[in-house]
Amino acid sequence: MDSKAARAGRAVGWGLLIYLAVGTAWVLAGGALLDRWAPGFAAQPGGALRGPAALAGLLWVLASGALGAGWLLRRQRADARQRTDAARAAQTALQRSEARLRLALEGGVGVWDWRPGQRRLDFSAGLQRLLRYPGEDFDQDFALLPRVHRGDRRWLVAAARAALASGEPFAESVRLRCFDGEVRWFLVRGRRPVDGAAGDAVQGRASPSAAPGIARLAGTLADETSARREAERSRLAATVVDNTTEGVLVTDAASRILSVNAAFTRLVGYTEAELLGQNPRLLKSGRHGPGFYRSMWEALQRTGHWRGEIWNRRKNGEVFPERMSMSCVRDASGAITHYVCMFADISEEKAQFGRLEFMAHHDALTTLANRSHFAQQLESAVQAAEASGERMAVLLLNLDRFKDVNDSYGHAIGDQVLQHIARRVQAAMGDDVLIGRMAGDELGVLARRLGEGGGNPPAAAGAAASAASAASAASAASAASAADDMAGAGEAAAVAQAMIAAAGEPWRSPEGFEVVAGASVGICLFPAHAATAQSLLQGAHAAVYGAKARGRGAWCFFDEGLTAAARERIALEARLRRALALGHLQMHYQPQVDIASGRIVGAEALVRWVDPDEGPVAPARFIPVAESSGVIGPMGEWVVREVCRQGRAWLDAGLAPVTLALNVSPRQFHLTDLVGGVENALQHSGFPASGLELEITEGALAERPEEARQVLLRLRALGVRMAVDDFGTGYSSLAHLKRFPIDVLKIDRGFIRDLPQSTDDTAICTAIIALGHSLGLSVLAEGVETEAQLAFLKARGCDSFQGYLCARPLPAGAFADLLRSQAGAH
Repeated sequence: MDSKAARAGRAVGWGLLIYLAVGTAWVLAGGALLDRWAPGFAAQPGGALRGPAALAGLLWVLASGALGAGWLLRRQRADARQRTDAARAAQTALQRSEARLRLALEGGVGVWDWRPGQRRLDFSAGLQRLLRYPGEDFDQDFALLPRVHRGDRRWLVAAARAALASGEPFAESVRLRCFDGEVRWFLVRGRRPVDGAAGDAVQGRASPSAAPGIARLAGTLADETSARREAERSRLAATVVDNTTEGVLVTDAASRILSVNAAFTRLVGYTEAELLGQNPRLLKSGRHGPGFYRSMWEALQRTGHWRGEIWNRRKNGEVFPERMSMSCVRDASGAITHYVCMFADISEEKAQFGRLEFMAHHDALTTLANRSHFAQQLESAVQAAEASGERMAVLLLNLDRFKDVNDSYGHAIGDQVLQHIARRVQAAMGDDVLIGRMAGDELGVLARRLGEGGGNPPAAAGAAASAASAASAASAASAASAADDMAGAGEAAAVAQAMIAAAGEPWRSPEGFEVVAGASVGICLFPAHAATAQSLLQGAHAAVYGAKARGRGAWCFFDEGLTAAARERIALEARLRRALALGHLQMHYQPQVDIASGRIVGAEALVRWVDPDEGPVAPARFIPVAESSGVIGPMGEWVVREVCRQGRAWLDAGLAPVTLALNVSPRQFHLTDLVGGVENALQHSGFPASGLELEITEGALAERPEEARQVLLRLRALGVRMAVDDFGTGYSSLAHLKRFPIDVLKIDRGFIRDLPQSTDDTAICTAIIALGHSLGLSVLAEGVETEAQLAFLKARGCDSFQGYLCARPLPAGAFADLLRSQAGAH
């Protein structure tokens, strides 16, 4: 830059000198020229001024030359300053670019330089960070090929040699084992440099640049593990969308359809080409008014989501119901860019709901009232009878040797015989008599208004002749002595005889053979024998076995001494109620362990009964009694209160907080105020709701799904965690998992027992873990007893486990000691 300025100055000097010389010559030669070409000029007035004029001309030449030179110099200085400023700006930009390049190389990209002839591999500092090198001498500790995955070495070497030979660039994705032991994916790019010079970013084994002509490759190494994982997640998400049974539709902000999945086209009947660019309103059914859609869009704009049931129209014009979920997709500024809609055709579900509604109260085979509905109607009748003084009887008809019919002719024929008997009994009793199927081969009848006259079933009138003997039998079987009680017992006996006669009518097959099934009937009177619906059923059931003991085709009134089994069951129920009242029930706690850390993070609370006289009573023995007798309701409430109280006591003692899980039986879930009981227990104990987890079986969720969903939503509103117990053994439904607010899936111990030897169980457990995680749920394995089982679950990413490998169910004190020992160990 200085040489250019000097040359410019010298040029200006020479120009000034030439100008002065030419100007001076001109001024001096001007007079002589005038004398030659204008000789009269000097003789004219003023000609004497030629000398001063020459002097003035010289001064003008000097002045104009100086001014011109000064202007040129200033112009050159200004140009020089501009060039200097531009050079400085370029230098600054270059430095910034180099700094950015250096940061990039030191961050996510490493640079390498390979000279196979010299057996040299140079590298940038960024390569050390990419490979997570923790030491001080990377040169000594790093060797490339041993760290390349065995399956990728041959491809990498072949690509490098091909690029070295051809001069073409190459790019290969390979797996490298980092210094922390993790195997990660890297993208290796390289080519043969044109000039053979090493890049400034390469350092490490420092050496002079290779001489021209020496074979050499240079390139970069970039970690692409995260990109690959993201691509895999995207691929899996796309696969899920493409293969899900639910229809998926995506529109832009203007509600123009951009994409649909195969399920959508299959459900609505349109092809994808017919739908793209259209507005979803072409699916409108016409069943919803403007207010419905206005409310839907208002909710969608306000909350970003809308869920509900809607009727739409298929291409063929069929109107069908669907359960739809819509969501807004927003950009970084919050503006809506897309709408995503998912729906499921619930036509079959609606039809199924109607069938289930019927089946909830009726038996599928005989269409008679089922046991539950019969019991409900009986309960209502008992309440009405208590107020009015009405006398009633519950009669149970049990078929004699019906197993022989199934064994001889098959269950299909047995079902037809049972349907025939149900129709005959219904016809004999009349349409206004409550009849129900109580068990496989047992029918129940509620005979009302006994002893009032005219209240007997129509077919029982023909049995009036036997009323006297029936009354005698009734007096022998009960303590009732009043005339109306005797008349009621006689009418009940007549009903029993009519039932036996109806059941004894032969069933004729299309092939012509006949099947005859006898029956025995047990009778329990209200209020002579029992005063509650449950005891009426129990009494009639016991009386059936009394009738069978007397001989087939007989009837019998209730007597408490009929069977020891009935007495034992009733006694066990009474003892269980007493144990609950006297505090003989205890809670034991089985630890739940976080697999990753090995720490106890929770416990399953299990009820135990230690009878003062008998000792420990097995849960398998008293839980069914509690379920059938109704004791499960108050016992379940006590369990919730006790678990919350104990959890609060452990927190007050300074123990680490753990999640306490307890089982909820289907009967307790559907027939008690579970939400109210949990809320009261939490409020009175002060135990945090987030520390309580309720385990519900799949069967309880599937029995009445909408009712179950509402209960779970109310529990979730309290802050209580929810778990699906014994997942995979019941009515598994992904739709239920998606709709219900579930936090934890518990893998049933039956799938854990044979791990890892059983290929079926390994596949099932792997699938359950993956499914749970894809839905954002935690997965817990039950019944883990061996280290091999635990290792398998850990490798598959299972979150936690419980089982004998850690500990058996422990009393509260022993479990607290276990928590203290864990805290001391850490």
